[in-house]
Amino acid sequence: MLFVDGVRRIDARIWIDDLAGGESADASPAVAGICASYAAGAVCACRRGAHLLADAVRRGLFTAATTVDSR
Repeated sequence: MLFVDGVRRIDARIWIDDLAGGESADASPAVAGICASYAAGAVCACRRGAHLLADAVRRGLFTAATTVDSR
C-alpha cells in the first residue's frame, strides 16, 4: 500500500513593482506575489515495513508580474 501526502506553506506575501514594457515606475502598478515552500512524499507500507519511496521539497515565487527573475 502506498501513502502519498504533501504540505504547503506561505513564507511571505510581497508586492512587486512591475516595470513591464519600459514604463516608468509611476505608471506601473504593483503586483502581488507569494513566496512559498511545498513538499510531498510517498511511503510504501509492505511486509518489509514502512519505507520512503520518494520525496521532494521546493520553494517558489508565484506572481503575475512579468519582470521577475525567480532564479
